[in-house]
Amino acid sequence: MAQPIEIRSYGDTYVGSVAFNESPQRLHAERTADGFRLQIPITISFKLVPRGEPMPFVGNFHGLIYAGEDQGPKMQIGEMRMESWHKGGFYDNPEHAGKYDREDSMTWSGSLAQLAVYERIRNGRQPKFDIRFTGELCFLLPTNHQYHYVRSEPNYFHHRYGDMRVSYLKETWVEMLRGLGVVENVLVEVPLPGSPSPDWDEVWRGLVDARNAFEQGGSTGWKGCVTGVRLALEKWQKLEPEDKGPGWVPPSVTDRQARTKKQRLDNLRWHLLQVAHLGAHTGADDWTREDAQLMLSTLSVLLAERRP
Repeated sequence: MAQPIEIRSYGDTYVGSVAFNESPQRLHAERTADGFRLQIPITISFKLVPRGEPMPFVGNFHGLIYAGEDQGPKMQIGEMRMESWHKGGFYDNPEHAGKYDREDSMTWSGSLAQLAVYERIRNGRQPKFDIRFTGELCFLLPTNHQYHYVRSEPNYFHHRYGDMRVSYLKETWVEMLRGLGVVENVLVEVPLPGSPSPDWDEVWRGLVDARNAFEQGGSTGWKGCVTGVRLALEKWQKLEPEDKGPGWVPPSVTDRQARTKKQRLDNLRWHLLQVAHLGAHTGADDWTREDAQLMLSTLSVLLAERRP
């Protein structure tokens, strides 16, 4: 369990606690039309009160989720909520005074884009988050009717020491991603420099044209995207001609014009394989996350286009 969040009343009287379960057997998640819903398990503990005393009643839990390097800046990547409410319990005999636990979960409803950003931050390490938590505490006051209570004015509570750290086993997190089916969707984010030098303006113009066309969609949008990519690559080629290595003999214009779309994609696949061949014959330090993103995303799109 992560460090518990103490629930205290206005007079700073201890009422109970909320703790995040960091060792669940699995994390339950489901896909939505535009993202996912992930259940974050929690345990709510109440200090039992004498029968007839006001009973604690908590709910309206909310958490902002942040991620980043341990000593670096953090980025908000989502938020979670618990809409349900839980009440404590009574004891009749002081010898039976103790605590009462309730199991529930908070729901992180997010987009696949948020998950992609977090996977870039996680970078293959153990998943961990900083959560800025708030909750609402009320009391149920007894009335003349045995089963009727009056709810008091709410009192908001939070973690006394600021944001709290929650982590999970890497194996549990990866199993959750596989269950969502997002691993097969290649959950990567490829960041681009925000301010390239002026020499690259035309390359960026082609990139922006391609992005805008892709967002437009439809057959015209897809074609416009490809045209924008072509423009960017042609401008890039003028700035930095490709070094194709020894033994490369460019095909004639006639041969290039005779190649079909499938043949051109097969050439791309062949060259991707040549780059991948180096992985078995070079050291691990020769490869970066960006290399892996390029290889994985290119292979995935080639397979999606092939539709085996």
